[in-house]
Amino acid sequence: MDFLDLTVLCVFLLLTLGIGAYAGRGITDIKAYAVGGRSYGTFALLATLSASYIGGGYTFGVSEKSFSSGMVYSLCLLGFSLQLFLVSRYIAPKMSRFYQAYSVGDIMATFYGETGRLITGISSAIVCAGIIGAQVKATGYVFNLFLGVDPMLGILIGCGIVIAYAVFGGIKAVVATDILQFLVLIVMIPLTLFISVYELGGIEAMLSKLPPMHTAVPGKMGGIAMLSVFLSLLLGEALVPPYVQRLFIAKDTKTTSRGTLISCGLSIPFFLAGGAIGLVAFALNPELNANMSLPYVIDTMLPVGLKGLAVAGIIACIMSSADSYLNAAAIAVIHDLVRPLKKNDLTSGQELHLTRLCTLLIGVFSVVFAIYIESAMDILLYSYNFWSPIILIPLVMGIVGYQLNTRGFLLSSFSGVLGTLGWTFSFEGITGIDGLVAGVITHAIVFLVLWKREPQTPPQV
Repeated sequence: MDFLDLTVLCVFLLLTLGIGAYAGRGITDIKAYAVGGRSYGTFALLATLSASYIGGGYTFGVSEKSFSSGMVYSLCLLGFSLQLFLVSRYIAPKMSRFYQAYSVGDIMATFYGETGRLITGISSAIVCAGIIGAQVKATGYVFNLFLGVDPMLGILIGCGIVIAYAVFGGIKAVVATDILQFLVLIVMIPLTLFISVYELGGIEAMLSKLPPMHTAVPGKMGGIAMLSVFLSLLLGEALVPPYVQRLFIAKDTKTTSRGTLISCGLSIPFFLAGGAIGLVAFALNPELNANMSLPYVIDTMLPVGLKGLAVAGIIACIMSSADSYLNAAAIAVIHDLVRPLKKNDLTSGQELHLTRLCTLLIGVFSVVFAIYIESAMDILLYSYNFWSPIILIPLVMGIVGYQLNTRGFLLSSFSGVLGTLGWTFSFEGITGIDGLVAGVITHAIVFLVLWKREPQTPPQV
């Protein structure tokens, strides 16, 4: 990497650390650490929500899949965009009754008591840990690829910065750095595509170098597989802890709905741009390793200066997801697991100190995990199974007004686990439909049957 590109990247990293440290100063209680002042406006909510889900998987992943399978994979990602639209339309307007909540566990406790809180806390910690591990692994890969440094050193540099501001600044530091990271990535990904297509001679010239199946729908993927991926992306990260946490921090429900809806709109061109970069890589070098699609385009097509900013954009994608899940995981562990199980109630200050310590420990564990485990992306995909089939249905149904008693919640959640496991080991290989989808559908059916037979109001906490 040229000196100018390296300078641009170093400035970005130092600026990220400085903004995080400045924004997170003066936090004295768990409320400020978990939800800030509940006063964020539309742009801040839009930026932090978008930066949270645009991680390594939605940059490297979509380019890699489009290189291998064609543009159809970007269309599958619109399942996630649909999820954002549904949240903005049906969930966000109802969040005012939960504005005292700090976590998903707080919401679930109002429906299913302390049992609901504890199970949600466990699921939250697992799904967040899996996603953090994948992002940390991606950090080392990016530093090694572009800077030539050892992956372990790359992990320590990138994740050390994230851990530093997340530990001390909480959600305030996360939101502030997310805004910077959002501004960088929302400019550089489309700009990379525009410059690359221009250098290829235009859209028609690029398409002429692609096989027809790369632009066909469903193309190589096939209809069943396309539907399965679409539904998995619709359900897999739906209302995971960092996204729900974003619904607590806005000043009112109108701001929450507006910010989520705009984020939905921005996600569509972003996903399409990421997929198109994969097509550019194929047009440039069909023999390329698919995993190298995005880095290859950046290294080959961008001029000095912009290349450093593009690498900063990729690191921004990873950091913005890692810090959000790190913050949400620590809150879930302390607020939803440790605090309810402790005999003597914690003060706000004690809970703050424990959450900071937990943030540090999770961050360090994630670094160790990423160094010694090769298949972090597999862990990421499996971690979704600990969320949607167990928590998604009772959470959504409770918010919109359909509730079971605690026993019904346990039965329906258990059915989601059985549905996922049964389908994965018996039918997934035959049908091509992901077990996660089957688990969510099973849970929904059992939930509605139980509610129809015995609708009850659970204890209010």
